[in-house]
Amino acid sequence: MGYDCFFYLLLHVCVIIIIKIGITKKKIAEIELQIQENEEEIERYQQEIEDIQISKDQVLKENLVLEENRTKVGELNGKIVLLTMQNKNFVGTSERTGGELNVGISSGSFIHAFRLLLAIKKGTLRKNFLMKSVRSYLVCLI
Repeated sequence: MGYDCFFYLLLHVCVIIIIKIGITKKKIAEIELQIQENEEEIERYQQEIEDIQISKDQVLKENLVLEENRTKVGELNGKIVLLTMQNKNFVGTSERTGGELNVGISSGSFIHAFRLLLAIKKGTLRKNFLMKSVRSYLVCLI
């Protein structure tokens, strides 16, 4: 009888151990599955980061091109102003020497506009003078 009870107890312990091993294997399988899913998400996130970095680099390149274009436009506008001023000086020199030049009408209005902009920037224009100058400039353009 003692052996039967011992055998029954041993059998019961073995069943519990087998059940625990089964539960442990199931938990290990779940953990392995979760690890695999996490690794797939990590790869997706890394790819998304790479795509964002590529997009960022492309935007930086575009901004650099835009800045270069702004610089070129500024340089060209400066050259236009300088050449216009030089033309005005040539016209003045020609008039003093008695010669006649055939130049475009637009040169004078560009110089006038440039002077207005400089005066506005420096704050040396009075309000009434500014209104008259702007009106006269607009009339010149029309």
